[in-house]
Amino acid sequence: MLRIKHLGFNAIKESFDRLPTGVCFFDRTGSIVLCNRQMYQLSRFLLDSDMQYLGEVQEALSAPVSYTHLTLPTNSRV
Repeated sequence: MLRIKHLGFNAIKESFDRLPTGVCFFDRTGSIVLCNRQMYQLSRFLLDSDMQYLGEVQEALSAPVSYTHLTLPTNSRV
């Protein structure tokens, strides 16, 4: 008999937050159901704030902004 271990929401959220890509689930009304840290970081970049609902993300993605690629300084020895 196969035993299924029940995972709590916190365990699922922690695993979800460790994903390297931004992922977010919305309900039928556009409200956030589950969103990971990467997606919140992306929304801060796109919206300059935390996203609250699906419509604002769709709007931001429909009119993409141009950006300059930034290069982080390397550790150089003098």
